[in-house]
Amino acid sequence: MDHDLSIKPLRFIFIVIVPVVLVLFWIASPILSIITIFIYLLLVNPPKFINNLFIFITCLSLGLINYTKFPESDLASYLVTFERLSYYPVYEFYLVRPLDPLFYFVSSILYRLVDGHLPAFSLFWTSAIYYIAAISLLNFGRIIKLNRSWTLAAVFLLIVINYNFPLSAHLVRQYMAMSFLIYAFTCSLEGRYSSYLFFLLASLSHFSVIIFLPVIYFSMKKKVGGVELSLYLAILFLCSAVLGGTNLFLIIERIPTLGLDGLARIADRANNYALDDSAIRFRTYFDFLVYSCLCLYTLFMRKNRDGDVGKKIIFFIFYFWFLIFLFRNTDLLQLRYVFYGFGILSLSFIYTLKHREAMISIFFILMVVVAFPRFLRGLEYSGWTYIENSWRIVFYSLFDFLMYNPA
Repeated sequence: MDHDLSIKPLRFIFIVIVPVVLVLFWIASPILSIITIFIYLLLVNPPKFINNLFIFITCLSLGLINYTKFPESDLASYLVTFERLSYYPVYEFYLVRPLDPLFYFVSSILYRLVDGHLPAFSLFWTSAIYYIAAISLLNFGRIIKLNRSWTLAAVFLLIVINYNFPLSAHLVRQYMAMSFLIYAFTCSLEGRYSSYLFFLLASLSHFSVIIFLPVIYFSMKKKVGGVELSLYLAILFLCSAVLGGTNLFLIIERIPTLGLDGLARIADRANNYALDDSAIRFRTYFDFLVYSCLCLYTLFMRKNRDGDVGKKIIFFIFYFWFLIFLFRNTDLLQLRYVFYGFGILSLSFIYTLKHREAMISIFFILMVVVAFPRFLRGLEYSGWTYIENSWRIVFYSLFDFLMYNPA
């Protein structure tokens, strides 16, 4: 229950004293403070500035973890790319990496500002990714008129679980695109043309997001009829059934004469890409189960009490399924679009909570309770190296993180 901040002494305590104490505690333990900050935001309804400030500080905590991540795999390859970029003027970054210009342009500037210090790159992008995603979910909760406390709890889940944090330092471009996509979608629900601007930013962060343009177009519609929705879903089903039976990269390989030599080279590399059929496949189908349950609940239990917003959410979820089944014989692309499911799952959680029944509420509360221990366990078994891969990371201060050299 929110405290009555109309009483001046209480207002001074909860708007000035408590935030200062929380910031000091964050300096002492950026990771453990994630819990205390969200407890504060749940119990007190501070001004928007303080609310957003603490959301950003929480996202900064995740950035600090990636700040200490040992550079390997994709993160190491970024370092090589940035070193190449440093030999060109900032405005000629496209000579090194013509795709994803927003990401590489900003990274090129950042690389020079921090004098090639790779951990600062991870700190910046991780914090930005999670902050934009968190603000997007808060905006979505406001649009569907969900109780503020439930929305904050869902944001807490997003930050510590739903975005699969161990991958955030590797899938930087795609995670940035995913956050912009979610924000663009929430804007489209209100009919704001700025949704196309944010979708453009998403596309300039990672080109794979372009395929979601029909979602933004559909969500911009003022009225959506049930027949129209059914027609769109039927078209998606037929396309995935017909086109999904082929490895699409094999088709791309055969069209270099159309000026798509770059795509052909990507296709050739992708056809040599093999997935481990154990962990990745299991996670993929587990996510399918979660999305299916949420979507069926939306369709049959709520009886579409949310009108057009409900139909647009349903279309977004089904469009995600369409992509997964469309690329079912193209492993690299299927895995690529599975990762977009993390953001869509977060939206689904918030939407499901709007008309929550007892079992849904209990399930959600249990998820929130176990979220932080699960986050720490995820670090331990991630396979990556941080300043500390166990629960002891909660005892590290801000200065411990910043003074750590992961190289």
